Amino acid sequence: MSQKIYSFEGKNFYEISISRRSADGKRLRRKAKFDRHGRRVASKQIADKIEYRLRKEVEALSKESHTLTWERWHEECLRRMRLTLLEGTVLCYDGPLKGRLPKSWREKPLREFKKEDVFRLIFEDIPESESATKHLQKSV
Repeated sequence: MSQKIYSFEGKNFYEISISRRSADGKRLRRKAKFDRHGRRVASKQIADKIEYRLRKEVEALSKESHTLTWERWHEECLRRMRLTLLEGTVLCYDGPLKGRLPKSWREKPLREFKKEDVFRLIFEDIPESESATKHLQKSV
């Protein structure tokens, strides 16, 4: 149940919380302790109405979310790496990929990738370039 009862100044009130994940894995969450007039939610009936409104809002947001593409996923990975790693380390991870990824990968949804796509990139597409080495293949 997404409604909790809490006490404030000796009276019981409701806190409504709705949480859901969108298709691309992002957490969507909405909470309310007050009604639209700014008063604390004291009745079950009002809490149910607010819960219904929040559910509709979160559902609309989750449908709005786009599927995760390679480019968006790659940017998010680099952003998270920068939180714990030095910039030089991040560049070492990102460098081998920059100029060697096919343009078709950038906007392709992650769900559409198969093992064959990765295999083809590492063992067929990269060795065709003149500067490719075994170390580069391993890095990619």
